Amino acid sequence: MFSSKCPIKTQAQYMSSCVAIVADKDIITFKQLDVLIDNVALALKNQGVSYQNRVAFHAPCQWQTLLLFFAIYRLQATACP
Repeated sequence: MFSSKCPIKTQAQYMSSCVAIVADKDIITFKQLDVLIDNVALALKNQGVSYQNRVAFHAPCQWQTLLLFFAIYRLQATACP
């Protein structure tokens, strides 16, 4: 979907059913994580985020913040937490 080769996407291709994240009650495989990141990247793209844009945000220390970082990476933008 997006041009930048993300390490999560690579893991999703080769180890799709392996667990990527375990946090509290959440158990997320690499494939599920890849889909979640794609969804966040698409939402950011629809908001106008693109190559070399800076994306500033304030996020809690939760595993979901990883989705935002990798989505920004896939769009080749810059995260500014």
